[in-house]
Amino acid sequence: MLIEEVKFKEISPKFGENNPLKDKCILYWDISKKKDILSEIVENDKRLQHFLKILQFFFIRKENQYKDELYRKENYGIPNLVVAMKFLGNASIFGNLRIYCQEHKINGKYHIVMSRVVTKKGNSVRNYERTIISNVASEMYLDDIKELEMLKRPRRVR
Repeated sequence: MLIEEVKFKEISPKFGENNPLKDKCILYWDISKKKDILSEIVENDKRLQHFLKILQFFFIRKENQYKDELYRKENYGIPNLVVAMKFLGNASIFGNLRIYCQEHKINGKYHIVMSRVVTKKGNSVRNYERTIISNVASEMYLDDIKELEMLKRPRRVR
């Protein structure tokens, strides 16, 4: 298993046991990158607040809606759709941070896997960023998502 579902209380204890997005989407992270992603999100209060803005966008989001300054497509979905959570603004606070994710829609619900965290240098997409996007696209998260969803299903009692 390459991924695990995000336990929001790990990001901030204010969340408690609740998943504020459970009806709209499920957020995961690549287990091998979890520590890096989490440390970047909680590095300061402004980053955490911006991450909460992204979560709020997920909650109000319409079908296939993206917002360039928060969350946008980075490729054409081949082999998997790669999107970026964007932390724009004051460079000393946000550092032009990106969290590259894979996005899948299964049974009307978005499943978003946070895969890589990168501080983008400049405004153009450079070769190293293309490589990262390509690597995220080629990760095989979909089977893990389906397996985790199967584990949540109620079992029949015989």
